[in-house]
Amino acid sequence: PAWPWTARASALTASSCCICRSSCSPPLAMMAAGLGLWSIVTLYLYWQWFHYTRQSWGISQVYRRKASVTDELVDMLHGPSCHPNAQKVFAAILTADPGPSIDELLPRINQPMLVLWGEADPWTPVQGAKLFQDRAALPGNGFISIPDTGHCPHDERPEIVNPLVLNWLASLAG
Repeated sequence: PAWPWTARASALTASSCCICRSSCSPPLAMMAAGLGLWSIVTLYLYWQWFHYTRQSWGISQVYRRKASVTDELVDMLHGPSCHPNAQKVFAAILTADPGPSIDELLPRINQPMLVLWGEADPWTPVQGAKLFQDRAALPGNGFISIPDTGHCPHDERPEIVNPLVLNWLASLAG
């Protein structure tokens, strides 16, 4: 939120942020706009995304434990892609100003933070989490990488994630 002081603590279980801007590619929008192909590119990407989120094989690419990709999960992820404005939202996400970087925002948060990261995350590899790992040295903060786990540790390993979060919250109360 814009007001970090409104939360007593936070737990991050699925990092989608661009950890290091210098290592991120330029926005696809800028590349495509230069070619005048943006509407074609977004339509193509939307349909790829639509089919990707509809298939368990596509979703399972970010999950280390393939058994975690259930029909319920596929339906839950696929549902938003069926909304009439889904393509516009997808294009807006790709073309939006990314705003301040995590390097700028994280120091503004004074509340305790627990970060749980899948060690086998193919989208945001644990090697890119140094900023969060360094923050774990501060009182009340923690960083835990979960072995044999992909991009969504809360979905893949709830039997590990839930007790970690509950124990961390209990430690803050004590």
